[in-house]
Amino acid sequence: MRIAQRLSAFALACLPLAAAPLSASASLIGDSITGCLGNAVICNGPGNFSPPTAVVTDPGVEFSGSISDDVVTVDFSGPSGTTLTITFHHLGSHNHGYGGFGMNFLGIDDTVTGFSLLAGNTMPISGLSFGPHSLDIDFTSLLFPGDATQTAVFQIQIAEVPEPSVAALLGAAGLALMLVQRRRRTYPVELRIAQR
Repeated sequence: MRIAQRLSAFALACLPLAAAPLSASASLIGDSITGCLGNAVICNGPGNFSPPTAVVTDPGVEFSGSISDDVVTVDFSGPSGTTLTITFHHLGSHNHGYGGFGMNFLGIDDTVTGFSLLAGNTMPISGLSFGPHSLDIDFTSLLFPGDATQTAVFQIQIAEVPEPSVAALLGAAGLALMLVQRRRRTYPVELRIAQR
C-alpha cells in the first residue's frame, strides 16, 4: 500500500514535467535538407544544386548551383538557421534572362508554420509556399543587365515537433496505479471476494 502511494505521489510530481518541451526552441541547425533549383520538371528529379543535400550550419553557405552562366547560393543563417538568403550572381557582361523556374527545399525536421519575404528583394518572386517540412519559391523571370547580383532574404517560422516524454509515460503509469488503489478502497474486501 505504501509503495502504491509513493508511486502515485511520484506520478503527480512528474505530470508538470510531461508538459515541458524537451529542448528550448526549434531550430534548423543540424537538419539535413535537400534542395532543388530549376523548373517543375527538373525539381521532380535531381536538381542542379551541388551537393543536392546539405546539413544546415551557421555560418556557411548550404547550397550552390548554376543556371547558364549564373551562380546561385543559398544560405540558411541566424542562431536557429531560419533566415534564408538566396543570391544570384550573373557572371557575364551581356544581358541575360530566363523565366518560369523555382526552388524547393525538403527535409526540415521541425514543423514549418510560416514563410515570408523579409528584405532585400531584387528578384521577381511569383509565389511562396510551404508544407509541414518543405519550402517552395517560384520566380516569374530574372533579367540580368550585364554583371549583376540579385538577392532575396526570407524568414522561416518553425515550431518544435513534440516528442514523447519519459515523464509523461511515468505520470500515466502512476495515475493508473492511483485509480487501481482507489478502486480497492471503494469496495470492502467481502464484496471483492464475492465478485470473484
